[in-house]
Amino acid sequence: MNRRWLWAIACLLVLAAGTALTASWLGERSPAGPATPIVLATGDAGSLSEAYGQALAGADPAHALRTRSTAGSLANLRLLEEQQAGFAFASGDAVADYLAQHPDSAIRAVARLYDSHLQVVVPVERSVHTLADLRGLRVAVGSPESGTALIADRALSAAGLDPHADIIRVELDLREAALALAADDVDALFLLDAMDAPVLTDLALRSPVRVLDLADVASRLRQDHGPVYQVGDLPARGYSALTTTITTVSVPTLLLSTTAVDGAAVERFARLLFDTATELAETFPAVGQVDRHAAIFTGPVALHDGARTYYRATKFA
Repeated sequence: MNRRWLWAIACLLVLAAGTALTASWLGERSPAGPATPIVLATGDAGSLSEAYGQALAGADPAHALRTRSTAGSLANLRLLEEQQAGFAFASGDAVADYLAQHPDSAIRAVARLYDSHLQVVVPVERSVHTLADLRGLRVAVGSPESGTALIADRALSAAGLDPHADIIRVELDLREAALALAADDVDALFLLDAMDAPVLTDLALRSPVRVLDLADVASRLRQDHGPVYQVGDLPARGYSALTTTITTVSVPTLLLSTTAVDGAAVERFARLLFDTATELAETFPAVGQVDRHAAIFTGPVALHDGARTYYRATKFA
C-alpha cells in the first residue's frame, strides 16, 4: 500500500475519532453503555448555583454530569459558546443583554429555575442605609464575568453613582468578597443569588451584617432595563443578615444549553432536573420554585428542541 493511501486512511481515522469524542461529550449514548460526562458550568464558589449544580451531578443516575465552578453568568455564556460546557446556569438579565448583542447565538434554554435576588450586604455598624451612602466606600461588586457585576453597575447608576468613579471598586468572587467583608477589607458587597446562598448564610453566622433595602432604586432598575427585573419584597427569613422585610429586585435564573448539544442529552437533563426538584428543595429551599408549569417561560431565550420534547411528553408545552 503506497504512502498516499496510508495518509488517507490515517486522516479518516483521526476524523472518526474526533467525531466520536464530540458526540460523547454531547452526551450521546454509545451502544456499549451510558452517556459519557458532559459539563455543567455553575457559578461562584459559595453560591447556590454551585451547590445546586453539584447536587444535581450527585443525583444523576447515569453519572454523566460533571460541574465546573465559574466566575458567574457572563463566564458561563462564554463557555457555552466556546463549547467548553454543554449546560450552564445564568441570570436572565445577563442572558437578555448577551442575546441583544449576539442575535445569532446558538444558546437555547432548558428551563427557568428559581429567582435570584439582588442583595447588598454591609456590616451592622456601618452608617450605610441606601446605595447612595456607598459613595467613596470600598465596594465588592463581583468578578468582571459575573451577573453580580452587571446588576451592581446598573443599581449603582440608578442610585446616581458612577460605578467606576464614585466608589472604590473591588472585583472579587463571592467567597473572597465575603471574607473581605468579615475582615473589614471592604465596606459592602453585592450579591445576586437566591436568598439561601451558602456563603452568605455562613457569613451572617460569623459576622454581624445586614442587607440594604433597595426601594429607592428597584423601580428605576425595572424602568431602565425592562421586565427581566421584578420588584418585590424579600422576607425576613433564612439567615440573620435579614431581620426585616426589604424591597429589592429579582431576576430569573435559567438553565441553558446550545444547539450543538444533542436533543436527547437535553431531554435527559430536563428529566433529572424535575425528578430531583422535590428532594433537593429540602436542602436548597429556592429549588422549590423549579416547576414544569413555570419552566417554559424563559423570556427572550428560545427553548432547546430537546427541552420541547420533554415538556410535550409531560404535557406542559
